[in-house]
Amino acid sequence: MKIFESLYSIFCDTIVKHALLEDVDKVIFLFSGGKDATLGLYFLQKYIQENDLNISVETVLVTYPLHCYFAKDDSETESFVALKKYWFEQDVTFHVFVPDVADIDANDALACKTCKVTRKKIIDEFLDNIDDKNRAAIMTGYTLYDVLAFLDEVLLITNYDLKNYKQKDSAIVNRVENCLHKMSVKENLPNGFRIIRPLVNTSEHDIRLCNRELELPFCTVTCEAAKVKLKRQYFKVLDLANPINKTTHDGVMDFLKAQNVEIPKTFHDIEYDNYFTDC
Repeated sequence: MKIFESLYSIFCDTIVKHALLEDVDKVIFLFSGGKDATLGLYFLQKYIQENDLNISVETVLVTYPLHCYFAKDDSETESFVALKKYWFEQDVTFHVFVPDVADIDANDALACKTCKVTRKKIIDEFLDNIDDKNRAAIMTGYTLYDVLAFLDEVLLITNYDLKNYKQKDSAIVNRVENCLHKMSVKENLPNGFRIIRPLVNTSEHDIRLCNRELELPFCTVTCEAAKVKLKRQYFKVLDLANPINKTTHDGVMDFLKAQNVEIPKTFHDIEYDNYFTDC
């Protein structure tokens, strides 16, 4: 079986198993232009068309960090041009936002936080204007590798004491629960939206192969700050272990259940008005 057929089957099974598109009229896809988001958007479009679903798709792309999308002379990178051309030709309403701020400093220890705040502000403002939030779903491009990275962080900051993590410092509890909730395939938010993450059962290695097989264009410029992120280094280890790695999302959930750890229903360390996304 080709890698595309295998991953698309997993995607479809996840949609059905968790009823991710039930009672949904619109999907707002948080799109970075990277390989994970590109494959997720492709699968979503294919699934909606094949099942003749009356669901519209709107894609939100915030071009930040700037150097991932623009060259030093401010011209768009070749991969960004190719990506836009491809998706503008598809039946997707595509929103591109260019922040009017300076680019991140890749050497700044808070570069990732600066990026998240910049993107989150724009996305939150966009989502705040969406009508009938109860019939809309926000989709992210998380993969199984993201879930494993969150789990790894939780284990480390709790010193492998998952059963008693709530007895620790409040900052640790908040961080643990913010990691945990992102492992959920579907999450209903108190402001009416829901978040769906249907790619959790796929690995980065397989996604890379599938994009190549489908010849999908995606942004190829790596974030300069991300190169030193522990998460990226962890992904490299997972890629090496991929041939023998039999981990599944269900397996992660079973592990947490065995530790008596429940997926929290909400964030604890951000304001309600800033609750829309976990971009």
